[in-house]
This record gives sequence, C-alpha cells and structure tokens, in this order.
Amino acid sequence: MKSKLLLIAALMSAVAVQARTDEVSLSDTLSMSLDQCLDMALGYNYTKQSVVLDEDTRQADLKQSKMEFAPDISANLSENVSRTNADGTNWNGSYDLSASMTLFQGGELLTTLKQNKMIYEQTRLQTQQYNNELTISVLESFLTALGYEELLSYQETIAESSRQQAEEGKVKYEAGKILESDYLLLEAQYATDKDNVTTTRINLENTLVNLKNLMAMDLSQQIKLISPDDAVLEAMLTIPTREEVVFRGMETMPEVKISDYNVQIAEKSVRIAKSGYYPTITLNGGIGTGHAVDFSRYGNQLSDRFGPQGGITVSIPIFNRNRTQTNVKQSKIALQQAELEYKQSIKDIEQTLINEYGEVLSTMSRYKASAIKENAYYSSFMAYTEKFKAGAITTVQLLQQQNDYISAVNDYVQNKYTFMLQRKILDVRIGEEVRM
Repeated sequence: MKSKLLLIAALMSAVAVQARTDEVSLSDTLSMSLDQCLDMALGYNYTKQSVVLDEDTRQADLKQSKMEFAPDISANLSENVSRTNADGTNWNGSYDLSASMTLFQGGELLTTLKQNKMIYEQTRLQTQQYNNELTISVLESFLTALGYEELLSYQETIAESSRQQAEEGKVKYEAGKILESDYLLLEAQYATDKDNVTTTRINLENTLVNLKNLMAMDLSQQIKLISPDDAVLEAMLTIPTREEVVFRGMETMPEVKISDYNVQIAEKSVRIAKSGYYPTITLNGGIGTGHAVDFSRYGNQLSDRFGPQGGITVSIPIFNRNRTQTNVKQSKIALQQAELEYKQSIKDIEQTLINEYGEVLSTMSRYKASAIKENAYYSSFMAYTEKFKAGAITTVQLLQQQNDYISAVNDYVQNKYTFMLQRKILDVRIGEEVRM
C-alpha cells in the first residue's frame, strides 16, 4: 500500500508527502501495542475495578457464612443503684459471660455456605465475562484507529496531489490551455479530498479518546499505536471449523457456567426455604456472679454467687401464617425460571457462536475481494494518469478513475480491519490468545 501511495504521488504531483507534525514532542507520545493497551485496560479500567470489588464482596459473604457455625459470645456487666424512703439506698451488680451456638437449623447454615460458595465462583466468572467484553472493546477501538491511520495516510497523499493538480490547473486555465470547467473540477476535487482528510482525522482522534478512556488514561495524553506485522494478518486467515468453534465456545465461555450456577443457586434456595419446616436447636451456656448492697462482703458475694449455667433450646415451628410454604413455593418457581433461562441461554450462546463464525467467513471473503478490487482499480488509475499526462483523456475521465480508486481503497481498508476485529472476537469466544 505504501509503495502504491508513493507512486501515485510521483505520477500526479512529483511532490514528496511530508508527515504531519504533532503538537507535542516525541518524548510526550506513548507508543502502545495491542498487548500494552489490553494490559492497561484490564488493570486500570474503572468499571473493571468495580467488578472486582463485587467479587471481594461475595468473598466476604462466603467468609461470613463459614463463621455462622461459630458460637455467639457476649459479656454483660451492670451496676444498679436505687433509693427508697423505706429501704434507703440499694446497690447491686451482676457480671456474666454467655455463649450460644446453633446445633441444628434444618440444614440452613450448611446449605447457605454451599450457596455462597457458588455465588462467589459465579462472581469470579462474571469478572472473566467482563474481561472478555473489555478485551473486545479494546480490540474494536485499537483496530478501528489503525484503520483510520492507514486510510488517513492515503488520503493525505491524495489531498496533496489534488492540491498540486489544482495549482497546475489554475496556471493552465489562465494560459488558456484548459477550460474553466476543468479547472473548477480540479478545485472541487481538492476540496473534497481535504474534507476527507479532516473527517478521518477527527474520527481517528475520537477513536483514540475512546481507547484511552477504556484504559483509564488521561485523555490529553498523546499515544501512537503500533501496527502488527503482516504475519499476524496471515495467521488470522486460518479459520477453525464451525463445529470446533461451537464446541470450544461452549466449553470456555463464562456465560455458560454463569447460567448453570444460577440453577444450582436456585436449588439451594429451595433447600434453605424448606429448612423452615424443621426445628431449631440451640446450645446455651454461660457463667456469672454479682453482689448486693453490703460492700464489706463484696469479694465473698462474688465468690458465693459465682456459677455456671447451660441448656439446650428447641424451637419447633407450628404455624407462622404460611410463610414457610410461600417461601418454598416461590423458590421452586424461581428454580423453574432458572432452568428455563439456562436452556434458553445455551441456545442463545450457540446461536451467537454460529453467527459470529459466519460473520468471520463473510468479512474474510469481503476482505479478499476488496484487496483484488483495490489492485485492479490501482492499475486502472495508473494507466489513466499516464493517458491524462499525455493529453489522451479529459479531466473528467481522470477524476472518475481517481474517485473509483478512492472508493476501492476505502472498502479495502474497512474490510481489512473489520475482518481482523471479527476474527479476534472469535478468538475471545473460544478462549484463544488475542494478543498481537
């Protein structure tokens, strides 16, 4: 592509194309590969950090469910004073240490522990799911920006050539060698080419801003993307079979396991609801002492009143206005909904894989076809340029060929990077490395 651009410039204007000078120095510009962009996004993206905090919250819930098996221990100290006309001032106090532990609660504690383990594992899968979504977003912005950069380099070359054509056309028009209409066409073409450059540059800057936002980077920071070598694109042309994509996708996509966990969590909710039918057995125990008014025997009173106490409490549910029955019924309905959603999600995920596989094949076909078309229109445009220089064709004919070639290049660049994006999205789905 670069050699073609140089040849176009030589034939049309014989003027070398100079690169744009950035407003900042080179030392202020970060050169970033796709790997570096992915690492920064996965490490610093604010939404990703929020997702990780959700994971930490679920881990805390899991730890708490384990501690529910431990006893509750509390200490109570009290000193009371009262005064009546008959008895005068009375002063007494008590000190005790008590503990209670649930021995049986219909299996609710153990079931809740198992459920929280599932919820924690599901949250970790949701983090992985977001990582995949963030990776795809970074891929989209990165490859789109590269596409704009490639298109921009071509458009700047054409715009410079059009400027030279317009200047030469003005000289020829003033000398009476061409018609005014031909000169105006050259001016119009130059204006169009400048507008194309401006539009693409704005699109590039907006895409880079979006990429920097994904990486939680200062939006004023200048970055320069490093393009992958041609071997990367060649490797992408090797496509696995549809059957392999579906099989590997169903094995690796976190959405499948997340949906399966929804069913298992709902099953545990049914078991927890049913625990309301069973009695609760609690072990209680403690030690305590106290004193009365006479402080002269304070130590003896504490010793005399010191003693342990303990017992077992059994709470048997008899009637709670059908709350347990309602909870069981609602949890069973939730389980049925989770099972239906799981079955539907499997179908949806399989359909997504099949559709994305088809999109990869389609974009690859368009990319290959547009590459052939670009080469053909390039050869035609070069031939017409030579004819125009020899005076064998009109300005209108030359500009028509030029616009056809511009359209072919636009299609080629768009199809190239669209294919690369779809191909890498497929790698994300099947758990392949997406680095370049």
